Amino acid sequence: MLLLEHLEEESPALRRLNVLEYGEQLKREYPTSTYAKFAALHMAKEYVQAGQREDAEEQLRWIINSSSTNEELRDLASIRLGRLLAHAGNVDEGLTFIDKASEGVFKSIGLAARADVLWSGGQREDALAAYNRALEESAGLVLLPG
Repeated sequence: MLLLEHLEEESPALRRLNVLEYGEQLKREYPTSTYAKFAALHMAKEYVQAGQREDAEEQLRWIINSSSTNEELRDLASIRLGRLLAHAGNVDEGLTFIDKASEGVFKSIGLAARADVLWSGGQREDALAAYNRALEESAGLVLLPG
């Protein structure tokens, strides 16, 4: 039985435990691999869903701080960390992480994340400006089906 099939058959709590266990194993045995970075992203998601914000933050910071992380994964982790921090009330720090990622491949996504944070903080005009910039940045993108 494949690992994925095995995990799909388990209860949600046991599946989460296994995801976290296998993720830590990947990070420990292959810390410079892209697989370990993706495992950490998935672990962060699991921690957020379980209400364990600090553990999710730790996983995202691990990705960002790893010298072997490519720019795209670092930007993705920065956007997710920025959203997480802002949601926890650390708006300025959250925006700092989002802004770091708003220059690369994820520029339009970063701008939209910035707008979401500003909107939730009541800064409607700044949020609308950021949403418009995100739309402008994404105007040339081609979306593939699937």
